[in-house]
Amino acid sequence: MRTNVLETVKVNSTAINEVKYDVENEALQVEFVNKSKYIYKEVPKHVFNGIADSESKGKFINQYIIGKFKYEAVPSAPLIQHGNGAIHVTRLEVINHCKNKYPFGRIFTLYKEMDDFNEIELDYQDGGKTLKIFLS
Repeated sequence: MRTNVLETVKVNSTAINEVKYDVENEALQVEFVNKSKYIYKEVPKHVFNGIADSESKGKFINQYIIGKFKYEAVPSAPLIQHGNGAIHVTRLEVINHCKNKYPFGRIFTLYKEMDDFNEIELDYQDGGKTLKIFLS
C-alpha cells in the first residue's frame, strides 16, 4: 500500500523557503528563496532528520545534500494540460487581430519571471465558444 507521507520542515532561512521529504521514495524537495525547487533522490531519513535538527538549514543542505545526491530541477513555470502532455508557460500574451473597437496588436503581456502570475487555469464555456483564462 502506498502511503505518500510527506514531512515538512519549518525553515527560517535567508536561502531556503521550504524542505519536504517523501518518506516512501526517499526524495527530498528543497525550495530556495528564489523559488527554484530541486528534488534530491535516495536521501536517507536520517539525513532529513539532520536538516530538521540543524540550526542552519542552508549550511546543512550545502554541506550534506548539494553535490552528494542525484537531483532534478522542478519546473517553476505553470503547467497547462494540452492533449496528452503539458506545456510550461512563462509568458502570456493577448493579441487582437480582429477589426473591432479594441486596439489592434498586442494588448498586454504577462511574465512568470516578473511574478505577474503563478498559475494559469483554462476553462471552456458555452459549448467551447468561450475560453476563460484565470491567473493566480
